[in-house]
Amino acid sequence: ASEGKGDWFAGCVPLACLGRDENLRQVLQMLFWLGMGRDLSGRQALPTSTSGWAKDMELRVVKLFGPQPEELPLKALDEEVFEDMGQGPFDVVAVTDKPERAHALISSLKWPLRLRLLQPPPSGRPWRYRWFDTERYLLSYVTRLRKSGMGQRLVIYADAFDSAFLSCKRDLNKALEELRRPIFFGVEFDLYPAGLFGYPPAAAGSHATARRYLTKATKTCRDVHFVPLIWEPREYTGDDEPCLAMSEVGGLASSGHESPQPVAAEYLNGGFYGGKAADLEVALRKLLHLQGRLPEVNSRGEAFQNNGKTHQYLWNQYLIEHPEQVALDYGGSFVVNLARRSISPRQFGTDKETGEMKSVLFQKAV
Repeated sequence: ASEGKGDWFAGCVPLACLGRDENLRQVLQMLFWLGMGRDLSGRQALPTSTSGWAKDMELRVVKLFGPQPEELPLKALDEEVFEDMGQGPFDVVAVTDKPERAHALISSLKWPLRLRLLQPPPSGRPWRYRWFDTERYLLSYVTRLRKSGMGQRLVIYADAFDSAFLSCKRDLNKALEELRRPIFFGVEFDLYPAGLFGYPPAAAGSHATARRYLTKATKTCRDVHFVPLIWEPREYTGDDEPCLAMSEVGGLASSGHESPQPVAAEYLNGGFYGGKAADLEVALRKLLHLQGRLPEVNSRGEAFQNNGKTHQYLWNQYLIEHPEQVALDYGGSFVVNLARRSISPRQFGTDKETGEMKSVLFQKAV
């Protein structure tokens, strides 16, 4: 179906089929046979005659999210996180059951910023973190902000274990305005986990279509060539305006697949995101409503409902279905990634004129 190659058709299937590729193929095989299946003579084909096609067909997902969901029960939060509400230009939050491992993030935030650690009240601790607890506790936090008249406050979530604040002087509220969307996510250079078992890719061209909603991000941040080992000063788009980051030529994507050509950073990373509190509340309610309807395990017996891959997958699909609400941080105004096989440390350098540390791929001071 992608790029006009081959035959294709669309069908509505139960959400419970997600994570169960074999069942999904069986349902689609039956739908195809009932609605479109014909043999070479033009006669209605038997279901068995379409089994070979069903086995080899490429699964794609167009839409997962439905209408506005019902109210969700809120997780109780330690009241300490609400002290000095509104302090600083924005809020930085994290969710973890091991605060001692968040030392890099906690110690790097300087007053008036501080890390607001979202966790249960003392009576509910110790506790054990599960996937999507981030969204559950964050929903409680942003709902409280909205009810307190702070629905337009910028809230930034960061993974607790592997993030640090680099004391960038950029106006992040202005950077969000430049994205022209109330919610943003960090970027990756490949689509993960779509294409793995239980996670069909989105319809072809979905991410590029979502990017076109943000016309400023069609300009690349830099000329595409091999990234030098040292910083090379050159013109860049500015500290606030978005641009489209391109991977280094011959670099590795986070999936481990090596691309001989530079790849656009148009995919979502669920480890760093943020936005206006009231808009985050709406998105979180939709995501958690859908997540709660997924099967607990896939057909291989592996955890599916509470799984890191499912977390990234659902947010990626939310971006595709709501491009008017969500933008990716294409130009690295909020976050740059130091992870191996994504953006390596050697892609940073010091500007000899200003002494600032800069990202080569994003052409931004960090």
